[in-house]
Amino acid sequence: MAELPTCRDLIRYGLYLRELSGQDRRNYNNDQLVSDLMESLLVRWCSANPKFIEPVINSQVRIKTKLKTLWDQANKVSLGRAKLEEKDRFTEKIDKLMDILNCKCEIKTCTEVSCSSACLNGVHIFCDCSKDKKIPVIELAFIKGQREKVGSVGPHQIGPVDLPESRRQAEQKERI
Repeated sequence: MAELPTCRDLIRYGLYLRELSGQDRRNYNNDQLVSDLMESLLVRWCSANPKFIEPVINSQVRIKTKLKTLWDQANKVSLGRAKLEEKDRFTEKIDKLMDILNCKCEIKTCTEVSCSSACLNGVHIFCDCSKDKKIPVIELAFIKGQREKVGSVGPHQIGPVDLPESRRQAEQKERI
């Protein structure tokens, strides 16, 4: 998969894990399922950029809470126990990115901010977040595309490892 997962992708994967476990529902409880989902979610985000670790992304406790809430909502809607309003909110967000970034600041394209044609970034963010929580500039276009996508396919995909950028990041990490 070359995309960050949507809520629907995570629910499907959770159902797959539950089926694959060979255990009944009582022996593969929601807490274990959420832990397994969180592990695969973090691996996926780290494959996009190794800098997607705490504090750039939410804490593991917060991610677990978000996943547990998502799973509980999915169960409630699928069993017909949700109110119409809850069901509508759930179906609206199910095909959106499971965004675990701390920075929720708006990312805009150069055309939206009337940037010069000499700009190499293509996107800009006006962020008030602390330095350690900021989204890496190199990933802004990717994150913008992932946040705006509806469904599993967005305009940007995770590609193979960018060796020069990986070396640069490793050297930067050693200096700190």
